[in-house]
Amino acid sequence: MLVAFSDSDPITGPMAEIFKREMRGAQGVDHPVVRGAGHFLQEDAGEELADYIVKFLRR
Repeated sequence: MLVAFSDSDPITGPMAEIFKREMRGAQGVDHPVVRGAGHFLQEDAGEELADYIVKFLRR
């Protein structure tokens, strides 16, 4: 499981460590932090997020 975060998300940002620890399949994966994006990561940095997803799926 890939969990992507932004550096400016006031909602899920503070919960990043909990998500990485508790979500099934998220342990041991390098979860990206996108700079300059907010809570709606797909809207704020869609291309960068897509790149992370493609790289994750290719592994």
